[in-house]
Amino acid sequence: MNNIKEHIKILSTLSLAASNTRADTLSSIIIKTLDLSSGALLKTEIGEAIQKQFQFKPYKTELDNNIEKLVNDGQLLNKDGFISLSEEKANLIKATDTALNDADKKRFQNFKSFIQDDLERDIPISDIKIIWHHFLDYLYSCFFEYGQEALKTLHPHISFENDADFDNLASNATSQLKKERKDLVDIFQQAIDQFPNYASEDDLDFLVELAQKTSSFSSLGIDPNSVSIALDKELIDWTLYLDTNVLYSLLDLHSNPETEASKALIQLILDNSDIIKIKLRYSEYTYRELKNKQKDFQLLDSKMSSPAIKALLKSGKVDSFSEEFYRKLLVDPNTLHPSEVVELSQAELKSNNIKIGRNKARVQKMGENYLNAQISDYFKYIEERNLIKEEFSKSHKLNFSPVNKSEAQVRHDIILREILRDSRNVKSEEELTMNNVKFFGLTLDSMLIGFDRSKVKDYYDEDKYPIFFKPSFLLDKLTRILPVQTRNYKKAFVKALTTKGFHRNGKKSRDILSLVNHLQKKGIDNTEVIYNLINEDLFLDKLKAVEQSKEFDKDAFISSEINRRLEEAQKKLDETTKDLAKASKQYEQTEKENRRLQKEKENASDEVNQYLRAVNTLNNRVKKIEKHPGSSMQAEIDFIGASEKQQLSDENIDLKRQLKSQAEEEIEDYKDKRLKKWQQSVWWNLFWSIPVVLFTLLLLIPNSIFHITPDEQNKKLLEIIFQVAGFLLSLFFIGLVWYRYQNETAKTRKRDGFRVPKELKDKLEKLQ
Repeated sequence: MNNIKEHIKILSTLSLAASNTRADTLSSIIIKTLDLSSGALLKTEIGEAIQKQFQFKPYKTELDNNIEKLVNDGQLLNKDGFISLSEEKANLIKATDTALNDADKKRFQNFKSFIQDDLERDIPISDIKIIWHHFLDYLYSCFFEYGQEALKTLHPHISFENDADFDNLASNATSQLKKERKDLVDIFQQAIDQFPNYASEDDLDFLVELAQKTSSFSSLGIDPNSVSIALDKELIDWTLYLDTNVLYSLLDLHSNPETEASKALIQLILDNSDIIKIKLRYSEYTYRELKNKQKDFQLLDSKMSSPAIKALLKSGKVDSFSEEFYRKLLVDPNTLHPSEVVELSQAELKSNNIKIGRNKARVQKMGENYLNAQISDYFKYIEERNLIKEEFSKSHKLNFSPVNKSEAQVRHDIILREILRDSRNVKSEEELTMNNVKFFGLTLDSMLIGFDRSKVKDYYDEDKYPIFFKPSFLLDKLTRILPVQTRNYKKAFVKALTTKGFHRNGKKSRDILSLVNHLQKKGIDNTEVIYNLINEDLFLDKLKAVEQSKEFDKDAFISSEINRRLEEAQKKLDETTKDLAKASKQYEQTEKENRRLQKEKENASDEVNQYLRAVNTLNNRVKKIEKHPGSSMQAEIDFIGASEKQQLSDENIDLKRQLKSQAEEEIEDYKDKRLKKWQQSVWWNLFWSIPVVLFTLLLLIPNSIFHITPDEQNKKLLEIIFQVAGFLLSLFFIGLVWYRYQNETAKTRKRDGFRVPKELKDKLEKLQ
């Protein structure tokens, strides 16, 4: 294929990628991936599962949007972050897969019959399967190289002028088989050559399905290598200036719904720098505004305690900068202070190839008079928007919050806008395109975007293009024209074609593209109008039916359809306005009453809890004083005046700690007394031990009392036994005294040997 054909192929593929076919195809891939996963997947895991199954990685923002749409449509279920197929969708896929498997078996049987009957070759089924798989690879290669054009040579009823290119593919396929089974090459060549003769209805349906799948896969983008080689000019070549609020998002200085889109857009630009040439800049005036913001960060305390931070965030009364900083500080105490982030911002932005633009000379050239006139227009626009918003709020009984901007903010916005306008310099002989205009701005400020749109209609030439976009809008547009994220494009392509259920109606896609192109040529470029037309199958079918007529006027038909829809929309608007006005009063009253009652309930609940805690505290104090009437605690009794309510929590904790300590001391005193009593009770044994010892001594020492002489001691056995017994009893008493007064025994006895009275145990347990 020559370079011209390749160029056309790339452009047509990118055109298809920018259509709604891309979203439908990605939805089909998400559904099939969940089906092949046989269960639920975390939302964050679906991208990796698609890459594993289809060999390419979808863009995260685009993927998340499609998942959300499928959940809203009821095709997917989202339970605690796990995404799964709905029961109805799962049953439909199962039935479809069964039908496709049956069709595959029929096609193989037809192929086998051709070899066995038509060619009269008696070879094993295993060999036929080898030929069959190589034949399928040949078909996939045809569609990979030539897209739907492959139908012209493979379909038996379509003639093709030049099929030399397809012969080359057949030769390559034959060479691949020859490496594996040289003896099967002849049969394989005949299968390719005679395919139009033996192809069945199932074979023809399969070819059409391959063509449709090829179109579907192409809508996801084209091989990045082909784009970089074949396109003479970059797809996009812009200079994109970032507003201060976008820098806030990139530096994680504030919380904003567009923060993730801002980061994703910058990453998308950096990752695809070979295809989309977008220089990222911010003006020196924007940097000055960023630096001035440091003054507002002085009140942000890095040392604030976690309870205080949680209370602050719970209040919902902090600005987006404070909220972002303190939320991160809760997670990581080493979080950089916003003022430090601003100091490091130039280096941080530069690391992402976002450079500062020097525009002072250009601004001076504009002159103060011109800038002041634009600033005055902007203030008037803000005032008008506030008046409209105020009237709307009054009519619907809503709270009105006007948009207020300081003169410094307005001046910065106007300077940034005029820098971009002045930078646009399209030569008169050049075709007016966005790539020629080149300079655009990225902002989160809806008021600035609105002001810019209001100014566009007042200008001509390059100024017919808006200057500012939101990150989410630009991100959605860019992802639709970028190539597939894959290192092996052909592998991803074949994987998609061989997956059952991966199927979209290619003919319908072409009809839609044709209609959209026609509408845009006629100047109809409103997204909602175009979407509502192409999204209705009835309109497409009606258009297809009447356009066959010779007298058919496409413009008149579309104009009539738009007028019909306008009348319906106007009628619906009038009815809805009446219903809304009627329901608004009832709703406002009910909503207001609900909020009031809910607030009263919360306040009453808090008040009850406070007084319950207070009553419990007082009861504990009174009980303690009753037990210790002479203590100084009596002076602490108070019935909680208004000034003491704030200290109640701390006092409760201190009191509880004191009472607990007192209870523990009482238990210790009780155990000490019991131990002392237990030790002292050993001396009662003296009443028997002393007489026994004395009596023993008298028996041992010769004396006249018992008429014992030294000569008689050995003769009296009974007296000896008595002496020994007395001696042992004396030793026992001495050991008993030593045991009870020994330190370790005393500790063990004190810990485990005495049963604490129930009243003391209960008292301590209440204070745990």
